[in-house]
Order: sequence, then C-alpha cells, then structure tokens
Amino acid sequence: MTKAQAVTKRSSPRGDARKKRIIEVATSMLARNGSRGTTLGDIAAAAGVSQAGVVYHYGTKEELLHAVLDYRDQFEDTQLWQLGPDPGLGLFDIISGIVSRWDDHPDIVGLLAVLLAENVADDGLLRPRLRRNYQLTIDRIAGTLRNAQERGEMRADADPRLTATEILAFLSGLELAWLVSPDIPAAETASRGTVPGKETATGRSGDMDAERAGFYRPGSASRIPRSARAELFGRCSNSPTAGYGTGESGEQYVV
Repeated sequence: MTKAQAVTKRSSPRGDARKKRIIEVATSMLARNGSRGTTLGDIAAAAGVSQAGVVYHYGTKEELLHAVLDYRDQFEDTQLWQLGPDPGLGLFDIISGIVSRWDDHPDIVGLLAVLLAENVADDGLLRPRLRRNYQLTIDRIAGTLRNAQERGEMRADADPRLTATEILAFLSGLELAWLVSPDIPAAETASRGTVPGKETATGRSGDMDAERAGFYRPGSASRIPRSARAELFGRCSNSPTAGYGTGESGEQYVV
C-alpha cells in the first residue's frame, strides 16, 4: 500500500466497524497462537472478511501487529490512568481493580505475554516497541510515586523507580501464573495489598489506608505486619526488629 493510497482512504461507519472487528479477532488469535502461528489469512477468515480486506486496512502483517498493540496500549492506559496522570497512592486500588477484571478480557491479558515470549531475542520484530513501552510504564509509575514522595505520602528513602520496577515485575508474574492457572486467587492477592516479593499486609478492608501508609491504626483490631507497603510508606525510623513506633502526631507506625 502506498502513502498516496493511505491518504485517499475515507472513513465510514462500515469500514470502521470492519477494522475494529479485524483488530479484535487478531488480538484473540495472537494471544492464543502467537504471531508466528497466525497468518493474515487466518485472521481474515475468522473476521469474516477477505485477506485483501485486511491488507487494505492494515497493509502488512507487521502493521497489523502494531495496530493490535496500539489497541492493547490504549486499553491499558484507559485502565491504569483512569484517575489522571497522577493518581497518587490510589494507583494501588487501580491495579487491584484491573486484576479483578482480567476474566472480562483474557485475550488482552494474554496478548502481551505471548508477544514478549516471541520477541525476547535481540532481533525480535516487536522487541524495540515492547521494551520502549515497558520503560514508559515504569517511568510513569515512578513519576506517580515520586510525586507522592514530594507530598509526604511516601517515605523519602524509598527509590520510586526501583519500586515501580518491582510493582511491574510482580504484576507480570501474577499475570503469567493466572494465564496458566486461572483458578489462582489473583484478584484476592492484589486486593489484599501484596507488593512484589514481600509479606502481604493483613487486616480488614477498612484498614486499607492504614496499610498504604504503613502504620497500625490505634484502636483497630488489626495488626499490620511488616510488609512492602509498610516498608515503602511507613513514616517512622527503621528498626532491626519488627514492632511499632510513634510518629510526630502520636500515630503508631510499623517499624
């Protein structure tokens, strides 16, 4: 397809619906069979259009792959940044909600895992884009945590970028585990405040603010153990043994 041909294309409701259908079918097939196991002909047949129709809208298989990733990236952005570019510590609630809805769109969840596996080699067709997107997500999460630090919501000695990397690594591992074993309690794991490789914070759902801040709320029936959130957001000084400390305003924090 030449640039001139692309420019002269006109949008129509019918054409837009066909393009959307092709993307949805391609997403599903790529998530199940990978790009190497999926041809344009396969996608066309499943979408109920001719292969020429797929080529008309997307040109080459590589262009279609990028269009599918555009679709997936837009979906992720809508989910992860639904409260704006700086959701603060509300980011943890957003992540929990995303995990709880994985069942609603398993193909989008599985798509990235399959494409990553196919493009781990240096010459992987999509490797540059996947790497760039991964770094961009880390940058955005780190920026959110850094802003939380500046507002005094997060400990000053925590490394926002390292923490962002750990969060993304945790989610990637949970995602892979869920894809191969959908019966694992992924949503429960995320909603209980688990952060990468650390002990899960416990307590009633009403104590979630206390868990995020890393402190024990006086009078609460719940004792928040030393967890990743406690380490990241606790405001008292560190201690070699787990226990409680008292903040400037009299609050009790995990130490």
